[in-house]
Amino acid sequence: MCIRDRSRAVLVVGGDPVDPLYRTFKQIIAFAYWVLRNEGLPAENMRLLAEEPIDADNDGVSDVHDRPNLDTLRQAVVEWGGHAERLLVEFLDHGQRNRFRLNATDYLEASTYAGWLDQIQVSGSGPEVTTIIDTCEAGSFIDDLAPSRKTRKAGAKRITIASSGIGPVNGLALFDEHGVSFTAAFWEQVFQGSTYGQAFDIAKSSMEAVNPLQAPQIDDDGNGFPNEPSDGLVANNARPGVAFEAVRTGVFIGDVAEYQAVA
Repeated sequence: MCIRDRSRAVLVVGGDPVDPLYRTFKQIIAFAYWVLRNEGLPAENMRLLAEEPIDADNDGVSDVHDRPNLDTLRQAVVEWGGHAERLLVEFLDHGQRNRFRLNATDYLEASTYAGWLDQIQVSGSGPEVTTIIDTCEAGSFIDDLAPSRKTRKAGAKRITIASSGIGPVNGLALFDEHGVSFTAAFWEQVFQGSTYGQAFDIAKSSMEAVNPLQAPQIDDDGNGFPNEPSDGLVANNARPGVAFEAVRTGVFIGDVAEYQAVA
């Protein structure tokens, strides 16, 4: 497998375009896409799912691969993403406990997504999977996404990052029309050179400074309990793209325009 095929990313803008925050969600995910392109991921190594066009790299062409529903997401995660060495999946919307709204009518249950990860990691030979959930009640996904004992023994690695906790207080995730969000803070730090673990720590502090009730969480030791002393060790050695590969002739750098907000 060549270097440019080792990392793949699936970015999902959920919900309904009639939502007043849908444009904000598009802007936030466009920034994540732009950072990943700058990290060395070519466009063909990303799947952007949204109900409306998003020109994330400002080349005049929409970067949306398909609309988000259970079929397109499963195809992106299992059939396409399961062949990578590292797979990143991000979900962005309002959120509900233990499920993610894909569109106006369809929901992804946390248990369903966990089953997909089990499917691609069952032998331990599947990708290292990083899941970022930036929604309200995002923390409700963490226990479901903990790998089974069999999968862990096989060597599977998962980094699960949630922008919020659980419940009417800690389960709130802040978004505003100016782009303030956990995701924006997280990808800004990755763009500055941080690992996933470092970016989580800074984004967590940033959001807590703005919204002290928000409770970002991380679990990468595989036990389903977030923010323990053992969490973050895997994430502190993980980044997207080719950043941890030896630089050599032929490594894809990418030709990416300066970031601009989506109209």
